[in-house]
Amino acid sequence: MRFFSIKKLPLLLCACLLLCTGCEDPHPVRSYLQKLGMVDPDEYRDEPETGTDWSGSIPGIWSPQQTQAPLPEEPVTPIAAEVLEPEPVDEDAVNSSVDELIQRMRQQTGLDAWDTAASSETGAGVGIEVETTEDAYSDAAAQRTRNAIGLTTAGIRQTRAELSGLYAYEHLSDEGQGLYAEIYTILTMRGEDIVISTLDEKVMDIVYHFVIADHPELFYVDGYSYTRYKRGDRLVKIGFGGIYNCSEQIQEARAQKLEENAQQWLAGLPAGADQYEIAKYIYEKVIEHTEYVPDAPENQQITSVLLYGASVCQGYARAMQYLLNLCRVEATLVTGDVEGGPHAWVLALIDGSYTYIDPTWGDASYQVAEGGAGDNTKFPMINYSYLCVTSQELSRTHTVTDIVPQPACTDMSVNYYVREGEYFIEFDTSALAKLFERRYGDGSNNVTIKCSTRELYDTMVDSLIRKQGIMGYLRGENTSFSYSLLEDQYTIIVWLS
Repeated sequence: MRFFSIKKLPLLLCACLLLCTGCEDPHPVRSYLQKLGMVDPDEYRDEPETGTDWSGSIPGIWSPQQTQAPLPEEPVTPIAAEVLEPEPVDEDAVNSSVDELIQRMRQQTGLDAWDTAASSETGAGVGIEVETTEDAYSDAAAQRTRNAIGLTTAGIRQTRAELSGLYAYEHLSDEGQGLYAEIYTILTMRGEDIVISTLDEKVMDIVYHFVIADHPELFYVDGYSYTRYKRGDRLVKIGFGGIYNCSEQIQEARAQKLEENAQQWLAGLPAGADQYEIAKYIYEKVIEHTEYVPDAPENQQITSVLLYGASVCQGYARAMQYLLNLCRVEATLVTGDVEGGPHAWVLALIDGSYTYIDPTWGDASYQVAEGGAGDNTKFPMINYSYLCVTSQELSRTHTVTDIVPQPACTDMSVNYYVREGEYFIEFDTSALAKLFERRYGDGSNNVTIKCSTRELYDTMVDSLIRKQGIMGYLRGENTSFSYSLLEDQYTIIVWLS
């Protein structure tokens, strides 16, 4: 048995990003997947600049639509009559192409992508376990184990119907969705060494991460293991199973407690709330009930937030995703980098528009622990700068490196500051006066001013802070005031005494 870090694949993918910027084919992975039948050539053609933003690279979850990292070959071998027969694939040509691509990456980047290990807070699992053995697993026996957990033609069809509409799932081709349904079924049934309908280990890894991106409720899964079954030098089957972090009994007890706590958290949701109001309510709940603790137990899973109240970014993001899903709001996990380190947040479909939500960066305990931006260490308990933000806004502090394709989030109508009347596109003294009156009236301890541009931000900082124009909006006989400047977010926070 050999142990591999979950981040080996991301190193290869990151290397491929560097390679793809100067290669003759600007979309080698897309072309490769199209040849394998994993993506539709028409569905993934180049989009105009006003369409979906496919930029981004990858650590952890891989997507056929993401064209900046290498996706592996898919020589699918059916294991029983029930599995659809694939189109013929020239395996030698595919293997040669992949080997050549990897070699070019090594030469151009200096990375040995398969032999270099790495670790990350936002990795989707503890690891991958691999075993190779001579095939003594008959096709009939393989099919019996599949049938036992529901991997029949009818069972897979039903599972696929239930999965329809999930974000990452919908970004796979028909063949990819079939493999997704198999892996999802194996994990939900706590399967081990179940033969799957692919012989391609890299495709298997990618689709596994698609499953994890869509399913925060798989808190008991820390990774996966698989066995290569060979006849001589020929790979004939792959047996797949999850790496489970607790017993089935403990899993069931935790699942029940998670559901109870989630329902308690959601009990105060106002009747008739729209999706923005649901997202705002959950954002506040997650932040109010969670402390950012780097070494918190189970900090990659929703249990860390909903059961223990301490987590890191992936726990925050998964909990936010889980609660949104319970409220029938579409959400998926996104991974990337902030300030040079790995990070995780949420992509959600709010009132018909895709938008980003980062509850970790909304928590003052994270800002203090990580030494966040600002003129001093005073932060609101909840920073709303990362509730429903656009791709452009997010890019000031976050870099998306996710393998699941990301849409262009451009709609400001669901942004917190727009919805709450704190967003300024010009220096409007009348709007400022109304904002201060409203915040005094609702008992807030601060007034937050969000500027649309850096130029406007600089103008307002100069007039309100340096020249102390803010004094004209404060009540009482104040001779001084306290403020925080979040320069990267074009945001001014004025504290009310």
